[in-house]
Amino acid sequence: MARLRGSGSTRRPATDARAKAWASMRVLRRFDAPALISVCGISRDNATKYLAQIAQAGFLRRLSGYAGGKAGVFAEYQIARDSGPRAPIVRLDCTIYDPNTGKRYGRDGAEVFDAN
Repeated sequence: MARLRGSGSTRRPATDARAKAWASMRVLRRFDAPALISVCGISRDNATKYLAQIAQAGFLRRLSGYAGGKAGVFAEYQIARDSGPRAPIVRLDCTIYDPNTGKRYGRDGAEVFDAN
């Protein structure tokens, strides 16, 4: 059955760059954007956006203070909510879907419930 355009599927291929990044985060335990870029081959823009989005939702904890504007200085992260091997998915409605638990989280880290 065909999907409507922009329907926001929760399934992604196993070779997705963000899935590789999540697997690398689980192995590395402490990491920053350049570490993910070098380990899993994700683009710089994709890595920084994904890190910021899942950090806002509470999946990551920032370890070091980021001094913005200094060359070569990046925020260091650690996984705070390791729910399983499948990567959190950023949805079109700006929520984060966790395929391991089936729950959705808002940008503030609180669980989002459907109004149905």
